[in-house]
Amino acid sequence: MEKLNLIKELSEEALSAPNSLQLFVNTEDSEKEFEPISKKLWEFIPTEGSVPHPRSKNKWLEKYRVANNLLRDLYNNGLGNKANHFRQFFYPYGIEHFYLYDGQGCVSNRQMEWLEEQCEPIFNDIMFNAFLEQSEQGNISNLEFNKLTNILVKLFVSVKKGEE
Repeated sequence: MEKLNLIKELSEEALSAPNSLQLFVNTEDSEKEFEPISKKLWEFIPTEGSVPHPRSKNKWLEKYRVANNLLRDLYNNGLGNKANHFRQFFYPYGIEHFYLYDGQGCVSNRQMEWLEEQCEPIFNDIMFNAFLEQSEQGNISNLEFNKLTNILVKLFVSVKKGEE
């Protein structure tokens, strides 16, 4: 909780600073920007199956793993393999209305763009919480956490902007 408060405080300071809008504009490269956090989280994810303790101490890490797999299917197959699981997973976040394209069993290009826009802030929120969860458990050292603080602030701000 202490680390979350630090990130919130730094985020508020960054948003109130001059030129803060330039720092936090959503970019096409947000995937690359948050890559160090993603790489660190993947160190705790097994190559097959769910993470240990997926319903208790690693709840957010498991959500991160599942969201990654579902988004990979969206980008690679247009949800041709995991459409029902995608609906079940993202429904609580308000993503419920999309249809598979007739005859091909996948989403249309327009739906793909809409789903990407809807899923990005949700995924960023999951990634942020998974990182905090692992940090609070001591799986991420304070040194690593401090090195990634600027990226975490940007991630937190992108989540908050996605909620607006």
